[in-house]
Amino acid sequence: MLSPPDVLRTAFAGASSVLLHVSVLLVAWWHPWPEVRPPEPPPDGAPVSLATFDYDDAPPLSSSPTPVATPTPPDEAPPAPVHVTATIEPIADPDGVAAIEPTPSPAATETGDGEKAAAESKKGDSTSHGAKAKNPRKVPKPCPEPVADIEQLGPAEWFVQRALIEYYADHIPEIDKLGSVWVHRGADGKPDGFRIGLPRCTVLRQGGIKSGDIVHDINGIKINNVLQAVSAYIRLRKEPLLHLRVTRKKESMMLNYHLEQPPKRAPKPKKTKK
Repeated sequence: MLSPPDVLRTAFAGASSVLLHVSVLLVAWWHPWPEVRPPEPPPDGAPVSLATFDYDDAPPLSSSPTPVATPTPPDEAPPAPVHVTATIEPIADPDGVAAIEPTPSPAATETGDGEKAAAESKKGDSTSHGAKAKNPRKVPKPCPEPVADIEQLGPAEWFVQRALIEYYADHIPEIDKLGSVWVHRGADGKPDGFRIGLPRCTVLRQGGIKSGDIVHDINGIKINNVLQAVSAYIRLRKEPLLHLRVTRKKESMMLNYHLEQPPKRAPKPKKTKK
């Protein structure tokens, strides 16, 4: 229950709020807000700036049905065109001899194609002092020096330091920098190896591998990707000789790699003539 002072205080606050709203309404009724009128349209023919009007209620530029041409100031008027009549006079030879007109080539006389004959004549003049220079091709950068860890012993036989293969077996991401591989499928549609694509400079070329070779197995262990090749080497790590069977230009061949330096063969004695 509210006490009598609280009831009086609440009634007084409500009455004050009603009187304030009534006073605002009376003031607004006796003193209305001024009406905002749009700007008057400019006279006919006067330039109009679009920034002074709103695009929705802008007045027309001119009340006349046809536009009024605005005269161009004299300093901005374009100059009047000047017609010049050129007369071509024959140039007299300093020695007093009449100039000799060029005679058309036989090709132009027979075919009547003067432009073609002129083009052929111009082409002949450009090449009369020598062959036309061709655009020089970019000289490729030289490949780094061959690694000393690989030595060729024969047409299909190499000696490879075991440490070199051990390095790539422990750093498989480095193998991706040597070239690219794609799975190769046989006639039955099953994978039977992988094709190798090599850049111009790679250590694999020094080891006898060529771009386009299809690698099938190492010492009889079939491999279809690089990871299988590394796994096969780990199994054959203690072997002194690795045989790599590849297909090159539809011909099967065997590449042999010695991981231990083979004994040097004694040179054959030369036959002496009796």
